[in-house]
Amino acid sequence: MSQRDKIFFAVCNTVAFAIYLILPITIYLINLDNRPVEDNDLTNINLKCNKVLTSLSMKNKSLSDPAMGFIAIGFMYGILMLKNKKREDVLFFVGHWSFASNKAIFYWIMAVIVIVAIPTAILALLIPAVVNVPIIKFISVALGATYGAFAIVYLMSIVQNRFELIQLKHGNENE
Repeated sequence: MSQRDKIFFAVCNTVAFAIYLILPITIYLINLDNRPVEDNDLTNINLKCNKVLTSLSMKNKSLSDPAMGFIAIGFMYGILMLKNKKREDVLFFVGHWSFASNKAIFYWIMAVIVIVAIPTAILALLIPAVVNVPIIKFISVALGATYGAFAIVYLMSIVQNRFELIQLKHGNENE
């Protein structure tokens, strides 16, 4: 893929990110005051589901549902950023790889925890647990999901290319 194509797809991905971020917030804000859930509907839901839901809690839930779609956007950012010089990033796609040693497995797991899991957990779990504003929770989960997917594809590829923790089992990368 040429650099021009990558820039085009990165711009399209950024536009999709912005739309996917702004649209649920806009719908939430419009529905917040203008469309309360009817009391008889709430009563039916609470009886059938054995839960105690309010109109506000149902509207807040409408923000959390689309947040996981940002994983796809993060994967696209990561794939677009891969340089794939000398076909080194092909390792992840062909399935003919193994870790260089048991020590490499440990380093890989530690890298995933430090580079991917901790920042993603802070954005997608910790901040939403502390903050009580639904829109900020949504944005935080969206950023966490996007970052997590981006980091697992692109940042872990940088780690792999730098430290060569993963190697081809047999053959060569041209197969």
